[in-house]
Amino acid sequence: MSYVRTDTEKREMRRVGLRLHLDPRGICTQLETYHGFHAEATLERVYKLFAKEFGNIVDDFTPLKAVQHAKYPILFIHGKEDRFIPVRMAHKLYDACSSDKRLFLVGGAGHVASYANAPKEYESAVMDFVNANR
Repeated sequence: MSYVRTDTEKREMRRVGLRLHLDPRGICTQLETYHGFHAEATLERVYKLFAKEFGNIVDDFTPLKAVQHAKYPILFIHGKEDRFIPVRMAHKLYDACSSDKRLFLVGGAGHVASYANAPKEYESAVMDFVNANR
């Protein structure tokens, strides 16, 4: 028996798909904690589940796809000790970015801890980037 999804359900799935990239931690952390999945592998599994159930709507929201078509300058900031999103993923995004770009890597910083680890360097990198792209 086939299940027909309502427009509301489809919108909700798109919202959840977008949430994977805006805040993947919520979904991935739960899956890692309770099922032992690694973050990158977890996202791949979630994408496959979405594609199987709802079509490839998650592809519409991938950061890699977004930066390939970027029209504005992007400053990538990433902690070198990030264990949630490996630094190699920041390099992938940076390499794929089609617009003017800079990559600021913070030594000793974990996930979302770049500013806390190097506030002066962080502020300097942001201001230099903003001033260079006025």
